Amino acid sequence: MSSKKTQNKNQGQVPANENTADKVFPFVLVFVTLIVLSGLVTTFFLNIDDDLYFTNNPFIRSLSFENIRAIFTQPYGGNYHPLTTLIEAVEYNFFKLNASSYHFVSLIAHTINIVLVYILAGKFLNDIKFKAIIATIFALHPMHVESVAWITDKTDLYCTFFFLLGMLSYLKYIHSEKKLQLVLTFVYFVFSLLCKPASVAFPFVLILIDYYYGKKFNKEAIYKIPFFIVTCIFGYLTYFTLNVDNNLSEYLVQDYSLIDRFFVANYTFGYYIFQFFVPIGLSVLHLAPKEIPFYFYFTPLVTATILFLVYKSLKYGREIMFGFLFYLFTIGPVLQIIPSGDAIVADRYTYLSYFGLSFILAHLFILIERKTIQLSNIFSRNYKIIFYTFMGFLIVLTYIRTKDWKDLLSINKNIAETNPHSAYAQLFAVYSLLGTGNTEDATKYLQAAEQTGISNPQLAFMKGKAYYQMQKSAEALRNFQQARNLGSTEKELDNYLALTFLGNNNFDSSAVFFSKLIARDTTLVLENFRNRAICYFYLEQYQKSIDDYNTILKVDTTLGNIYSERGVCYYKMNEPDKACADWQLALKYGNEESSKDIEMYCK
Repeated sequence: MSSKKTQNKNQGQVPANENTADKVFPFVLVFVTLIVLSGLVTTFFLNIDDDLYFTNNPFIRSLSFENIRAIFTQPYGGNYHPLTTLIEAVEYNFFKLNASSYHFVSLIAHTINIVLVYILAGKFLNDIKFKAIIATIFALHPMHVESVAWITDKTDLYCTFFFLLGMLSYLKYIHSEKKLQLVLTFVYFVFSLLCKPASVAFPFVLILIDYYYGKKFNKEAIYKIPFFIVTCIFGYLTYFTLNVDNNLSEYLVQDYSLIDRFFVANYTFGYYIFQFFVPIGLSVLHLAPKEIPFYFYFTPLVTATILFLVYKSLKYGREIMFGFLFYLFTIGPVLQIIPSGDAIVADRYTYLSYFGLSFILAHLFILIERKTIQLSNIFSRNYKIIFYTFMGFLIVLTYIRTKDWKDLLSINKNIAETNPHSAYAQLFAVYSLLGTGNTEDATKYLQAAEQTGISNPQLAFMKGKAYYQMQKSAEALRNFQQARNLGSTEKELDNYLALTFLGNNNFDSSAVFFSKLIARDTTLVLENFRNRAICYFYLEQYQKSIDDYNTILKVDTTLGNIYSERGVCYYKMNEPDKACADWQLALKYGNEESSKDIEMYCK
């Protein structure tokens, strides 16, 4: 197929095929998708980001004018995607914190995108096999499970929805030249950006569509100026919001040199292409190694080979170049050239980008079927079997991948096993196992976290919490103190230090930290006063202990255990009458053990 023929074909679209298969296929694909992905409608929120953007997100709690204004004017969690947040606020209005409802909405949003992809593919080549291949890969590729399963990743679903509508609208503009379609294209583009800033690639895709249809670089370039202006604005907003949240500095990808970043970009570029064909080792997190592995330095050769093959493909038309550039433009913002997270790669980043790679695969299938590309006899006889086996392979892997999302423990163990170099990843498994009471396996993962030899304030604090939950006070204290020495700003650290010192019978230090907590608390936390009173008791500072018990009893006069403990303090101060009076009150308010003290000391 010559380039000229391709251009003529693209400029004159074939009317829609009215055969039954063409009409029925999208519904069949949606039905199959709902069956394969039905296991993703789970009842839990993920312990990564879902707490930030859902369970603890103040912006989704109300649809008041003031709150909506805040959604559009205030970045949150280092991100600015106000339209997604607004949609989630509407969802919250109906579902509150019913996690399964959010999962169901994600699944439905995915099926809508499937239909849009099918329609969009038909605008480029109205062949049911071509459309079916692209839509099926989009619907059921294992790398896309994460975008549907992770509530926080609704940003990709909504962003892609408007991105696809924008492409469809622009294609209508190309064929009709009606300015209304161009205006709609711009509106969809802005909506897509407001769902997720990754849509900054959209103006480049418009130029790519012009290239595909052989349009000359003339007045169309002027019409795209507003698109690029908005892209620059949102690019700056994204950079600003990433840096305005100081907490994100601990989560940014490793501080690689500019040269290393070149190799990282080549690796990530090739990684997503490899995963398109062999989607293995999938995980919610692929955390960046501290130092890039040696094989990263060979990835530019892979990139050069791919670029050469794409260039040579021009003899078959523009389709392969179009698909490749679509992939490159849409995956480009997340190649970690500029740090944008702690993950070096992420399954969810391919949700839109794989349209380009599936476009290439579908086109190659059509070229082989039309014998434009000549294969050896063995491949020419069996290419359909090979191709359909590959498609079945993807669907089976997708179904298997949904099993990794059945519960938090499965997800977090998957994260730990995929990231053996990361202490953080091991701790995700530790916390889940502790939640199930499996301290034996939790210990194994915790030991793996220690063996990484990596330490920073947050990591030390996380390990301290894990040891604390396992009632290993000495190990917990060591990590909490390390976190403090490294400059941790965790608000809970003083509380854990106070409790851990108490558990290690270091009453002097424990009392100091409980005093800090009491001075810092804006509300009266009775438990802190009681714990400090216990410390003072063992330090034989009985009057200070009594003072703290008095503070507690001013708030609640019915606490039998507090009367009992204050009574012991009075007894130690040789005031038996006050001690016996307190024990009588303790007995009155349900503290049965005080009867022994009364019997022994109050005759």
